[in-house]
Amino acid sequence: MDSNEHHDGAAPHPERPTDQSPTQPHDDGRQGRDSAVADPAGEFGAELVRAIRAGPAQGNSSSHEPRGPSQLSWYEFATEYAQAHWPGRAAKTRDEVSEALTAVTVAMLWDVPGRPKGEVLRRALRHWAFVLPGAGQEAMGAADRLVLQWVAKASRPLVDLHDPVLARDVLESLRRKLDGSEAAVETMRRKRKVLVHALHYAVERGELGSHPLE
Repeated sequence: MDSNEHHDGAAPHPERPTDQSPTQPHDDGRQGRDSAVADPAGEFGAELVRAIRAGPAQGNSSSHEPRGPSQLSWYEFATEYAQAHWPGRAAKTRDEVSEALTAVTVAMLWDVPGRPKGEVLRRALRHWAFVLPGAGQEAMGAADRLVLQWVAKASRPLVDLHDPVLARDVLESLRRKLDGSEAAVETMRRKRKVLVHALHYAVERGELGSHPLE
């Protein structure tokens, strides 16, 4: 994906939430029935529900505190970016975008209670967060839905990428495959290219005043 390509056809910028609840792009209106969702997910689901209710405040001991619900989170932005750049892209390009956004999203999470296991977290992000479901795809399972609700709560603000320490950590995460092993140089370059392009898109949309990696 070329960082200079145009973004014709991008989805219109959504209104920002004005309440204290983080945006949950994959919620289908059942957020008030946590217990009903947790039952099929078992003990794992119950733990995630507790973490979702608790929010990021309990688990965040960093000096970089969340900056308020009015600011777009990285996760919300990444899902919007993926959806805006889905139409007309080759399957290989879509997969590369999903892989890169998953890696960055994992690096952009607060350390809050209830964090899913790495494999479970990556599966939910790769299979559901950054794709548009096609005909015949099965409905999202309760466990994956809970994982994505947790991610929406735990995601750091997009503007935090202006912190050079965090930006370095994010770039370092691109050097590894999703299973934690060392990625090939070309793979790392492809993922970095997706990130650079996504942040140019954020600048164009007015979400960032300048490109953090420049």
